Amino acid sequence: MNIPKQIKIGGLTYRVDIVENIEDGVVGKIYYKDLVIKVEKSNVDFMALTFWHEVFHAMNSQLDHVSVEFFAQSVTQLLKDNPALFAKEEVPAKPKKKPKKGRG
Repeated sequence: MNIPKQIKIGGLTYRVDIVENIEDGVVGKIYYKDLVIKVEKSNVDFMALTFWHEVFHAMNSQLDHVSVEFFAQSVTQLLKDNPALFAKEEVPAKPKKKPKKGRG
């Protein structure tokens, strides 16, 4: 998954920074007042999970951490398992084969 440089959430545009290190020993952090999401550089899959975790915090800061993590893991896996879901070009469905008519 490509992590965008910015994302619009609830009418606000958050800048997304991939950084070497985040203070407080965390791997992701949202700065609500500055409209910034920071994700620590690491394994690509873990970075995607961290990104979605912070996005869900931005969507609803009242969600408990267990719910945020559940949604982040679910969306990360959904996107990984279905890469064509948000493809820029429409992926055509596999055409159904027409049944052959017998000679009679």
